[in-house]
Amino acid sequence: MIAFRTFWQACINIFEDLFILLLANVMWVIIALPLPYLAITFLLNPTTVPGGIVMLVLVPFALAFAGGGLTYVSRQIVDGKAVRIPDVWYGMRFQYKRQVQLYAIWCVVLYTCAFNMWFYSTTTGNLQILTFLFFYLTIFWMIYLAFLMPLSMRFPDHPIRMLMRNAAGLMFTIAGSMIIMLILTTILLAISVISVIVLVFFFAIFTTLWGTHMMDAAIKIIEDREAASEDDGDGDTHDAARRPAGQIRPRD
Repeated sequence: MIAFRTFWQACINIFEDLFILLLANVMWVIIALPLPYLAITFLLNPTTVPGGIVMLVLVPFALAFAGGGLTYVSRQIVDGKAVRIPDVWYGMRFQYKRQVQLYAIWCVVLYTCAFNMWFYSTTTGNLQILTFLFFYLTIFWMIYLAFLMPLSMRFPDHPIRMLMRNAAGLMFTIAGSMIIMLILTTILLAISVISVIVLVFFFAIFTTLWGTHMMDAAIKIIEDREAASEDDGDGDTHDAARRPAGQIRPRD
């Protein structure tokens, strides 16, 4: 099963390059999490809602800077390349403008899911069931990010629209593994909320590594299918060329 195989590969990567990966995760926590925390704090207070909105607007800039380091280091490790501490800083600056655009689009959808989850949680009756729907949509959207950002790092010249479409296609190429990843990521997120140590040192870099492995596995499946289709097509052409003229082709 692809989900468990890539999960194990991510575990191996964590232990092989432990120090740099821990550093990358800590930097992600320091840079990426303060703005969302401030945004939620301000939004919960009616007198500071405008400040919360400003924080939400600034969140993609912080995520792009912090997430770029994680994604770049993960790409290097999955490709079997040696990583150094300067690679973390380089990844944070690599195609920063493009990363901001991707994170801005992603954040708009995330904010929509979060708002709907909050809204339906305040209702009564059967509508509260929709709270769970938007909760899992939020987790699904986080997993989508684990495919999208590694894909943007692997294909830096592809248009943003193509990247987002292809990331969704890759997820559904391995739909069964994606569901397993959804379940395990939900468990890991719950553990991270309970244990700050997991969040600070482990959660972000592990999910990024796992998403990179999953994305590569999905691409390989597609490439294998295309190669098999081309081989079948070549075989049919070859058989047709060898068939005597006027011979009736057997019915399939």
